[in-house]
Amino acid sequence: MVACKSARQHSTPTTAPVQAVNAPSSNPDAARTSVLNVQKLPFHYLSTKLKIRYEDEASSFSATASIRAAQDSLLWVSVQKLGIEFLRCRFTPDSALIADHYNHTFYTWGYAALSKELGVTVSYDLLQALVVGNLPQPHTQSDSIANDSTVFQPVNDDVFWKNIIANTRPKHLLLSDTARKSELSVALSSWQTTPQNVNFALQKNIHLQYQTQSLDTDHTYLQLEHTRLEWPSQCPEFPFKAYPNYKQVKSF
Repeated sequence: MVACKSARQHSTPTTAPVQAVNAPSSNPDAARTSVLNVQKLPFHYLSTKLKIRYEDEASSFSATASIRAAQDSLLWVSVQKLGIEFLRCRFTPDSALIADHYNHTFYTWGYAALSKELGVTVSYDLLQALVVGNLPQPHTQSDSIANDSTVFQPVNDDVFWKNIIANTRPKHLLLSDTARKSELSVALSSWQTTPQNVNFALQKNIHLQYQTQSLDTDHTYLQLEHTRLEWPSQCPEFPFKAYPNYKQVKSF
């Protein structure tokens, strides 16, 4: 209910490899400060069905998923295989709740701890951006621009985004995290025009490259393909419970 109330306050409105992410040059001829015309997809509520393909160093699987969202407030994810749910997640701007039905484990994560676990900087804004296809953070005049299509956005001294724009919408998002020695690449394709008259990427290919504690380099691939896309006028349900019989893991 909090997510629904918060959302109403808004006005209506094959995996690509990680590419080398280079910080913007100090040469004024190579990068300039300005603002590109980048469309943001506005919405109150989103409901979508997806096909998922996951692969890492140890395993791979295909599954289906349902995602529901209230803008800037809540993301609800249910992942199924052969019609049986094995993972349910609830993301808010403050924390992530994850129920792992396969291992009977319930996780409560703060984003700082989740970022450490995944080896890359994670936030609610990033997760919402991956689902919707918007820039992970607002584009401002302080961003550097190269080639009239590439926006460099600093997050802090160690983290920055290199966002490639095509036809006013993000086409490729690349996150470089030098402190964690990781890179996140998101390629967006298969566009569909939404009722808001903004292009939506039906396919997203995500590649995470990160350094393990043993200093090896591991890779994780995730392919998302939206098969049904809806924009509800009323707040959808976000069913979730604490699962007291599961092993509880809490980390902030």
